[in-house]
Amino acid sequence: MDKQLNRRAVEELFRSHKGQLTGYLHRLLQNREEALDIVQETFVRALGQSGFGDPGFQSRQWIFRVATNLAFSAGRRIRRSLKAFAGLTLDESNFQIPAAEHSVQKRDEMKALLAGLGKLDYQTRSAILLRYFENMSCQEIGEILSLPTGTVMTRLHRGRQALRSFIESGPLNRELSAEANWEEEDAVRSS
Repeated sequence: MDKQLNRRAVEELFRSHKGQLTGYLHRLLQNREEALDIVQETFVRALGQSGFGDPGFQSRQWIFRVATNLAFSAGRRIRRSLKAFAGLTLDESNFQIPAAEHSVQKRDEMKALLAGLGKLDYQTRSAILLRYFENMSCQEIGEILSLPTGTVMTRLHRGRQALRSFIESGPLNRELSAEANWEEEDAVRSS
């Protein structure tokens, strides 16, 4: 394939997947600027890769695999330089929540979920994000993360358990329990 055709294929891939890739990396790294840098670096590398546009070339998986590897490297760099990775904050303004979910409880649940994602290791977080935010199959995730499908399934299971545990033990759950106790006490007093 000549370089001009390859370049056009990469440009089309960039147009169609830039937003999705940026969102994935932003949630993974919890740092928008770093995510944008990695998206740019991924597509620069894609320009140097031949085969885009060839039948059978899985370009979507390729860009997610390269971007994920770059994100893992960036995460190590961030941890080394900040020594407090858990203290990074997430800019929630980039998440679009449907209008019906703008209640305070839903927003708090989303905050708890995002905080829980921040507690997961990169490999588990990336598997969760690729599966539930990017709707990829376990096989596709395995190709991106260079893992067997069974390992991906295990990471997804453990990630869901960790998120459930984090949310159940978190401040939101304690507030809801306290609120339920107050309602029970009010009901007893009024009877």
